[in-house]
Amino acid sequence: MHSLYHIQRLQKNVAEAELQQFRMESRNEEYHAMKTRELAANYEVRISDWLAHTERAPVEPIEAPLHVSQHKFRERRTELEIANPSISPAKYTPERQRIDDTVRTQTYFRDRYVGESPNMARERDRSRDIQPTMRFKHRTDGERINAAISCNPVLPLQPWTRFDHPAMRKIRDEHPARWAAG
Repeated sequence: MHSLYHIQRLQKNVAEAELQQFRMESRNEEYHAMKTRELAANYEVRISDWLAHTERAPVEPIEAPLHVSQHKFRERRTELEIANPSISPAKYTPERQRIDDTVRTQTYFRDRYVGESPNMARERDRSRDIQPTMRFKHRTDGERINAAISCNPVLPLQPWTRFDHPAMRKIRDEHPARWAAG
């Protein structure tokens, strides 16, 4: 009886031997010649099938699309063009000069809109709401504690006198009328 390690080692040795055999065959010239013949035969079959198919239903050529230089997207209007028709380093102007030229040549300014702002949305009708209002759900204990504390009203406390202190309440009765001195 063989151990599991021994069986795995034998399987690994067999796999290595098969890999070595494959590498030796791939270096063999006869093996390469055989594979090349198989590939050539498969290629010949594919080409003959393709030719037979195209003879039965010939493929019509697709018209070549226009070159970019021949295509016109829209008519050119030079008055709408911002830059000069040609670019040259001799025509360089600094940005400050370009801004000044733009400000001087602008002849119109938009008037401020006076009136109601256009609201494209309809008014909300609560009777047509589908879902209830969204509520925030606290995820952590810290958020829950902070929410509980923030709900409690904070009342200003008066400073304790010696008789209001909780330690003194244990000694005396609850009703001040019963106190003997005080």
